Amino acid sequence: MDIFGALLMLRALSLAPVSVIQPVSGCGLAILSIFSHFYLKEMMNDVDWMGITLAGIGTIGVGAGGEEQKASIISVFHLPWLAIVVAFLFVLLNGWLRIYRRQRKEQELMEYEVVEEIIYGLESGILFGMASVISKMGFVFLEQGFHSMLVPICVIISICCSGIGFYYQVC
Repeated sequence: MDIFGALLMLRALSLAPVSVIQPVSGCGLAILSIFSHFYLKEMMNDVDWMGITLAGIGTIGVGAGGEEQKASIISVFHLPWLAIVVAFLFVLLNGWLRIYRRQRKEQELMEYEVVEEIIYGLESGILFGMASVISKMGFVFLEQGFHSMLVPICVIISICCSGIGFYYQVC
């Protein structure tokens, strides 16, 4: 089912803007939370319910505000800048993580803290977002007349980003 969902996600990315597809994809987690509460009898607190509500409202807002968009022109020469920005974000986040761990070690606290979870969550979110953007770029390149091999290359890079994102998510 997960592979089928990924194929549907690729199809959606080939037809619609990432700015619409990604929030809708994220809303699936909110639906999963509701399912887990009612079917699996998992307990949720007020913050969880507020997050689910905001995810639903945000998705509806994105869908309601969406407009037909024309395909944008992407320059292959902008790709290195994208890679540099993402690498810079990871350097900053990992630097923050190292500083935090050093402070925690100095204070002899051995508990796993929320700050570390936030950093890993940010890193996995960046990677999941990049996976969608890279997939979409493959389809945009195809529309611009680039070689058709760019689509599978972008999809493979996207799968790698998702895989690393899952790794960061479970760290």
